Parts: sequence; C-alpha cells; structure tokens
Amino acid sequence: MCNSDECAEKIKDYAKTKGVAVGKLLADCGLNRDALSLMGRRGSWLLSNNLGKVAEYLDCSVDYLLGRTENPQSHKSQSLTTGDIKDNYNNVIGNVNSDIKITVSAGGQAAALLEAFEKLDPFKQAKVLVYVEELEKSI
Repeated sequence: MCNSDECAEKIKDYAKTKGVAVGKLLADCGLNRDALSLMGRRGSWLLSNNLGKVAEYLDCSVDYLLGRTENPQSHKSQSLTTGDIKDNYNNVIGNVNSDIKITVSAGGQAAALLEAFEKLDPFKQAKVLVYVEELEKSI
C-alpha cells in the first residue's frame, strides 16, 4: 500500500535531483504551497490529476512517485536491440545474425519483462536475445 508521507518525500527528493525548487514545482502545477507537508503531517493525498501534473512536471511516472517502481522513466516507451547490447558490451553476443528489436510501451507485462532484462548481466542478456532470435526462426 502506498504511503502519503513516503510519496511526499519521493516528490521532494526527485525534485531536488532535477534541480527544481519544491515551491516552484507546486506553484507551476497550481498546487497549494503546503500540499506536500499536508501529505506528510495529515496523511492527505493529492488528487490523481494533480499527482499526474507533478509527475509530468518532473518527467517521471506516477508509479515512481507512489513507490511502485524504482524506474522514474517507466512511463516512457523503450527500445532495445541486439546492436545496443553489442555496442555496449563489446560484442558479447557474438554470432547473432539479425538485430532483434524489443519495443515496450509503459506498463504491463512487457515493461516488467524489460525491467527484469535490464537487471541481467550482459552475458545473460545476450543469451536471452539469442533465445528470442531462435524462437522467431521457429515461428
């Protein structure tokens, strides 16, 4: 379950990392200057549309602010190809003949799959991509 105090702290911390003053953030989003302190002290919540404004302003996902993901960019589509892996990990894939492109839109099982994939070391990522290529050939 999400905690309003933790959410308020997450907003403050992320604003700080983005170099945004909390007062400016709240003013630009049309929110009361005490909105975050009320979340912390009284357990109040921002309305969903206001939380969305804050997330959009900070260019992060609402899920990140709520603590449901550690990836602030989970709301954005991401693409990854075997070429990316080759470039980044010194041709660890080796003999993959074609470029496999994985495009993931925000949310759902695909995003969870990409998040798990990104946690793998380069060698295991390469093995997964080779396996996907073999599956594509068999279809």
